[in-house]
Amino acid sequence: MRHRHLRDGRFVYFANRDDNFLYTFSADFATGSLTPIGRSNCGGKTPRNFVLDPTERWMLVANQDSNLLSVFARNRESGKLAEECKSVAAEAPMRILFT
Repeated sequence: MRHRHLRDGRFVYFANRDDNFLYTFSADFATGSLTPIGRSNCGGKTPRNFVLDPTERWMLVANQDSNLLSVFARNRESGKLAEECKSVAAEAPMRILFT
């Protein structure tokens, strides 16, 4: 299981490779508590890596065992990910980096 948080610390995302889902939580900065917001299909099998683009409008997921890179729209106010994604073929994607 991997996790990511945003620059402002309002949301946290987890990927579970066993069930191929992304989980979204809101974070309380004062207490550190997490509140579940939603669960999204990761767009493939074995979400090896996931990252928000620099604008934080898109979640990109490297699905290693299905050879897909999936892109989800993200609501910046609520933190929720779109239910549907766009996927493109990529041989054994394992890491997404922005340079």
